[in-house]
Amino acid sequence: FAAETALADVGHPQMKHLDFAAGLLAELPAELDAAIHDPRGAAAVVFALLLCADESSDEPALEYLARSRGIDVASTVRELVAMLEPLGPQVRLPIAQLTMSALRQLTPPEFEAFRATVVALVRADRRVSLFEFCLQRLIVKHLRDHFRSRPRAKLVRRHDVASVAQPVAVLLSALAYAGGHDDAAALKSLTAGLTRLPELSGARLLSRDAAGYAPLDEALGTLATATGQVKQVVLAACAATIGHDGRMTLDEAELLRTIADALDCPMPPPAAQLTAGTAV
Repeated sequence: FAAETALADVGHPQMKHLDFAAGLLAELPAELDAAIHDPRGAAAVVFALLLCADESSDEPALEYLARSRGIDVASTVRELVAMLEPLGPQVRLPIAQLTMSALRQLTPPEFEAFRATVVALVRADRRVSLFEFCLQRLIVKHLRDHFRSRPRAKLVRRHDVASVAQPVAVLLSALAYAGGHDDAAALKSLTAGLTRLPELSGARLLSRDAAGYAPLDEALGTLATATGQVKQVVLAACAATIGHDGRMTLDEAELLRTIADALDCPMPPPAAQLTAGTAV
């Protein structure tokens, strides 16, 4: 089923992924393609993606951009939103990742201003969407590491699943809820995931708050210190959790990809094999 198939693609891009990339690039308006490859244009593309993903009115965010970044930036973002919206939600995260190369060319002060703007736009409606969480994890944190002035401290490795029991419970609970399931269905999904982790057979479904974005972010940071073998079995449990109902929605796919990326196991875009809300 879809989640298992997506996980099998880790480190092994297939022709379908190349076809998806080629098709995506071919669909982009020339102005959008040019922006993606320019550092300041790429920043504007990320701002526009955040506006596209927000169901509320764009005007307050555009007014904020005009005040904080200038009228020209706000005008550019408005134009980019009009280009991005027809492309659909399944390509938003892949497009965001296309901006990475250009964003690395920002100066450190420009990156800090970019990061602050992203945070402000995410917090503007006082709620964080799954797309916003994934974007910050996949884009901003990678860039933060790139612009980090000091080397990262050496990680203390966790060599067994039991040592990451609580982070795994957060991870699987978040995935169990990601498909829009009620608590009963989420419990079934979690149970399916735990079949891959007999060491954690007694784990329980956490509340939605306990498996929210802040605990999930912390859990991913802890799981990043696990060994490759532990990461492998945890990802298998993630796929089993999603795959319990035999389908994978776009939200589930993007969260699975974000988790895999956080565990240093990057996946090709699941959007290459699905559309929003459909099973594969």
